[in-house]
Amino acid sequence: MDYRNVAVIIPCFNESEAISQVVHGFKNALPEAPIYVYDNCSTDDTLEKARDAGAIVRFENRKGKGNVVRRMFSDVDADFYILVDGDLTYDPVVAPRMLERLIKDKLDMLNIARIGAKGSYRKGHRLGNFLLTKTVKIKRMESCLECQSSGASPGSQPSQCSACQGTGEIRQVQRSFLGQIVNVQSCHSCSGIGYIGGREQKTVTINIKIPAGVSNGNYMTLEGEGDKSVKGSRGEIEKVL
Repeated sequence: MDYRNVAVIIPCFNESEAISQVVHGFKNALPEAPIYVYDNCSTDDTLEKARDAGAIVRFENRKGKGNVVRRMFSDVDADFYILVDGDLTYDPVVAPRMLERLIKDKLDMLNIARIGAKGSYRKGHRLGNFLLTKTVKIKRMESCLECQSSGASPGSQPSQCSACQGTGEIRQVQRSFLGQIVNVQSCHSCSGIGYIGGREQKTVTINIKIPAGVSNGNYMTLEGEGDKSVKGSRGEIEKVL
């Protein structure tokens, strides 16, 4: 397999003790594959060691692994991505087998879990993952029970949405050589109901399942667990583990 279309992307924060071994390991396992090390405000010599080992070094100044991961996928163009940590907890030797399995089974993503071996997780990671598979607390907007989501006091009428003038629709007229084109969309301010509904922020406890290999500091998108619209539908929310 030609590994030049495979990008190894490594987010790093103070990983000077292991980053050289990580880079060399993937260079041996995936010859010609570009290896990117993204530094996230390290205070040690992670950058120098990664560069000396032959990695392409880049920066993300906004702290947090989620920011680094978004930056990497935005910057790096490849057919296949291998995302690993810079602390040598993943064995580069298995990378070719991962790619073979991914291609053979026509998978979109293949997740490898660090299990079994002593030292596979840093102190606290296994406990943290165990707890988060049970419950997490999130803040989200819920329907107001007192006003029945109308936003009005008992005995009064709901306030008309000023954005759509109570129609629930936003109309935009565009002129073209064919004449006038009218685009009609639901009003985002009132979710298409024509009045300002009543909602309130609440802290709720929910159960979530965390896929194997997802560690503390990662983002998870929870579908159907976000803010509730005045119509009753619920969106998604991002949770930092």
